[in-house]
Amino acid sequence: MIAEAIKKFSRRLNPTRVARSSSSRPVSTICAVSRGVIGISVLQALLAGVGLMVAGIPQASLITFGVLVLGIIQIGPSIILIPVIIWAWTFMGTIPALLFTASHGADQFAG
Repeated sequence: MIAEAIKKFSRRLNPTRVARSSSSRPVSTICAVSRGVIGISVLQALLAGVGLMVAGIPQASLITFGVLVLGIIQIGPSIILIPVIIWAWTFMGTIPALLFTASHGADQFAG
C-alpha cells in the first residue's frame, strides 16, 4: 500500500522510467526502518517484562504490553516505567528497589 503510493507520487514528479526504477529505494528504506523499530521495541519490551517478572511487579504482562506499544509508536517506556519504579521504592525493600531501578534505567537508555 505504501509502496504503491510512493510509486504513484514518483511517477507524477517524473514520469520517465528512471522515476519508476528509483522508487524501490524509498520503499526498501521504509521497510528496513519499520522492521528495526519493531525489532528494537520487542527486545526492549522483552527485557522490561523479564525484569518486571523477576522483581515480582503485579500486572507485569500488561505493563510489558504498554512498553511494547509505546516503543513501536516511538514514545518510549519512561511514561510507564517511571511510575513503576516509584511504586517499587514505595513497596519494596531498598536493595530490590535499587536493583530494579538500575536494571530498568539501563534498559531505557539501551532502546
